[in-house]
Amino acid sequence: MNGLSGKAIIVTGSSGIAVAAARQAAAAGGLLVLASGDKQSAWELAAETGAECWTGDLTLPASADSILSQCLSKFGRVDGLLQASGMSGRRFGDGPVHECSDEGWEMAMAHNLKPAFQMCRAVSGRMLEQAAGEDGIRGAIVNIGSVLADVPEPRHFAIHAYAAAKGAVATLSRSMAAYYAPQGFELM
Repeated sequence: MNGLSGKAIIVTGSSGIAVAAARQAAAAGGLLVLASGDKQSAWELAAETGAECWTGDLTLPASADSILSQCLSKFGRVDGLLQASGMSGRRFGDGPVHECSDEGWEMAMAHNLKPAFQMCRAVSGRMLEQAAGEDGIRGAIVNIGSVLADVPEPRHFAIHAYAAAKGAVATLSRSMAAYYAPQGFELM
């Protein structure tokens, strides 16, 4: 994570990959806003990394704009978005498609795909308004998917709604990269 010194970065999630990314970004001098639905872990990670903290339901339509507003009010711009939030819908009935409940499907989509889309929409709109840096880059967006989207594991991780949601996140990222790269975006 070189070149993050003084860069305003939004990290969604406060466990797993989000923790590692937030720690590395903070160590590299990044200015962070952590956004999570888990208040306890978010505030603990914010205290550890010196990040600003936003807690709430990431699936709500107004959440992405609220998170972005917090970043802009504190740092004046947004240079990066790392999306690592999400959840398994297994406890709601996600599983093999013939056993997957409507609630399992809806929860997997709502917590994995919907926030990714909403955050990308809010942040990319702002990045288009920002002047590009000396390197020609307006900002970077990293969306974390899952290996299950490309390499299914049939015995232990037959959670098809989750895999579909994370596959959609990967497809969204590729489509955005093709469209926004010429406009000074880095997408992964």
